Amino acid sequence: MKKLIIILLVIGMLSFIIFYSGIGFSGKLESVGINWGTITNDVSRVFIMIKESASSLINGIIGKNKEPDADIARSDVGEMHIEGEIKRISSSPRAIYIKLHMNDMNDKVDNPIRIAPKAVFKIREEVATFRSLKIGDIVGIIINPQGKARKVTVYNRPQK
Repeated sequence: MKKLIIILLVIGMLSFIIFYSGIGFSGKLESVGINWGTITNDVSRVFIMIKESASSLINGIIGKNKEPDADIARSDVGEMHIEGEIKRISSSPRAIYIKLHMNDMNDKVDNPIRIAPKAVFKIREEVATFRSLKIGDIVGIIINPQGKARKVTVYNRPQK
């Protein structure tokens, strides 16, 4: 990772020196039909994309700007992904009982699964709420290290 950052910095510095140092490349390039302005605009856009990609990569490594809505359970922080069918829904306290189909840790999952206060709910790709859940829904649940569901996604809903 450090090598990648160093390489990007060196490329950036060399490009800055070449493009903005006043060296007369533009006249030579235009004499053979190359537009210097287009090149500098394209290179600037590439550097902006590299900078954005590098900063998001670095933020991901350091742990800044973590999305609470991330679609993948992070086993490195103790999260677990399970799938199953909702058998019962409790509104006080907010919890769901499921018939377990699969979990990624091969551990026993305790019913009911309590819902975290800031949990995210989705029905396929659409944003939903706790009240949108129905008995019989096939769901994927990401369980946080405290044993509460931080994300519930309805994959399939039975037809009635």
